[in-house]
Amino acid sequence: MHSKVIQQAPDTLQNLYKSHYLDRPLDFIQILSLTEECSLDELIAVIEKLQKIHVSPECATIRMVLNKDVVQAVESLEVYDLINVQEPDLTVYDCVVECVA
Repeated sequence: MHSKVIQQAPDTLQNLYKSHYLDRPLDFIQILSLTEECSLDELIAVIEKLQKIHVSPECATIRMVLNKDVVQAVESLEVYDLINVQEPDLTVYDCVVECVA
């Protein structure tokens, strides 16, 4: 895919092709076909957004972002300070073992 088409593409698409799709040109064409669902500017913006957060810009991922079906990140559930759990008294089990034996 060293055609004039890729040479005339915006830098973001050229860089994406060279860094991720050089050996998978058909996958790259799928990404380009997303311009049937959105504008070229929107496609480029999504690719740049994914690259900025270090997410591989695969076709399915780009489509999810374009359709705004992205799963929101879950906030940390670190509530250790809010819940106090007492250490269990394991000597109770010693009694059970002694009583059975």
